[in-house]
Amino acid sequence: IGGWVGGLGVGVTLTAPELLKRAPDKAWRLPSTIVLGYWGRLFCNGKEYSIGWKTDELQAGDRVGLLVRPDGDVIVFLNRQTKVWLNAGVEADKDLYAVVDVFGSTSAVELEPMGAPPPQPWTPPSTPTNLTPPDSPVSSMPSTLSFMAS
Repeated sequence: IGGWVGGLGVGVTLTAPELLKRAPDKAWRLPSTIVLGYWGRLFCNGKEYSIGWKTDELQAGDRVGLLVRPDGDVIVFLNRQTKVWLNAGVEADKDLYAVVDVFGSTSAVELEPMGAPPPQPWTPPSTPTNLTPPDSPVSSMPSTLSFMAS
């Protein structure tokens, strides 16, 4: 939808749905959550970072996939191509719940319940995913994100 800023956000949370009294107005406000996309943003436990991948540039029919690897890395695929690869430190041995935040220019989302990642080997995107806090120096960034139950 033209004229809107930002697109959908995708991610995972350690917060079980039954622990929520109500859904927050924004998915990134869920405790112990990592969600990315939007207007080129990643939110990890409520902290905001800039990333190059903007979901408001998606086209109708594009397929977005998110994979949490056993080592805690998060990979985002766009049309079966690696778009984002983050050393996110996700606790992959815990119960994780998918998060999809329908936001901004998003007009429709269809979930594929038995989706599978593209065949390996996966390669990091040609442009590295560098995290930077919005409007701050890059040197203040951690080498890995901290994604743990609070």
